[in-house]
Amino acid sequence: MRAQISRLLAVFVVVAVLGAAVPSAASASTARAAQPTRDYCNDLVDYYTVNVVIAFIGGLAQAFSGLGGSDSTTSTTEPFDPEEFRAAFYAAMSPKLEALTARLADEGIKVLRKPFRQQEAVFAKGVALLKAAGLTDKQIKLIANAKIDSQNAQIEDLTKKVKLDDAKLANLGKDFKDDLAQLDQIESGPKVAKAFSLVGSQCGAFPSDRVDCSSVLPASDASQILGEDATRATDEQACEYRGAEPSSGGSTPTVAVAVYDGALAYDTLTRGLTDGKQVKGLGNPAVAVDGFNSAGHTQSCGRTLFETDRKHTVGVAICLAQDAPVSNDILAQTADQVFRNLS
Repeated sequence: MRAQISRLLAVFVVVAVLGAAVPSAASASTARAAQPTRDYCNDLVDYYTVNVVIAFIGGLAQAFSGLGGSDSTTSTTEPFDPEEFRAAFYAAMSPKLEALTARLADEGIKVLRKPFRQQEAVFAKGVALLKAAGLTDKQIKLIANAKIDSQNAQIEDLTKKVKLDDAKLANLGKDFKDDLAQLDQIESGPKVAKAFSLVGSQCGAFPSDRVDCSSVLPASDASQILGEDATRATDEQACEYRGAEPSSGGSTPTVAVAVYDGALAYDTLTRGLTDGKQVKGLGNPAVAVDGFNSAGHTQSCGRTLFETDRKHTVGVAICLAQDAPVSNDILAQTADQVFRNLS
């Protein structure tokens, strides 16, 4: 399935979890905070990924909220509550989120420490509910240490090791719903939103929102790369342009550029690429991989390059008409032009 999670719900995650709106590129200042550590970035990306996955689940629940569920004790139809459904998954992941927010509250940008500490307290209540539902300390620890795949927005499947029946899971949703609502009440504001936007980009969780796509990758350049007229896709986090939909199947010609702040994002974006290959001779660290991979938008066609000049990390993903092969040369030339446009 096409990985739409990050780009469709990035704003939702910041609003729902940090209680603030992401500033636009026009309103965000260019001030730079100290670079986060690699460990901090690992925790932040895991935190963001867990929230994005649950936000996606919550979105599905909302879409099916018109359906009712059967109450076996009364034989009546109980309205489906998407918030309880979402709360159940947050409660189930509370050990992981409590551990992550505890560490994120101990370091990093100061303005983010208070909201992370407040979230830690909320998720501690979720852990207490799990223990009351019968989970052992060992099972709680398994959830806290669950592996997170940020590249594919996936959480390690622990259903065979940590079992909760449907009734207990439903009760978790009911019991944790009010606690979860506290997250929306956590004091926040533009400073928190701007700080999260910056550190998220520095860590490679999502691209910078301070990038002017018309300057970084003009439509004329995108059209030249694709060999046909290209139109900007406004539903993407990255600077993405698409050609005409093919009339006889195949992939839509697409070029995307995602720009991140600093070099730590390069480590995040390339660490899970088991089939990535170093591209030498560019003067910068660079890795190329088969497939289109740009800020949550993935396809099997084309090829992707990640490169950093230390000041920025750039991801270039290209799919050509009729699934024609994409060379490292065209990827590198595009990245080079992006770096020049950023300077």
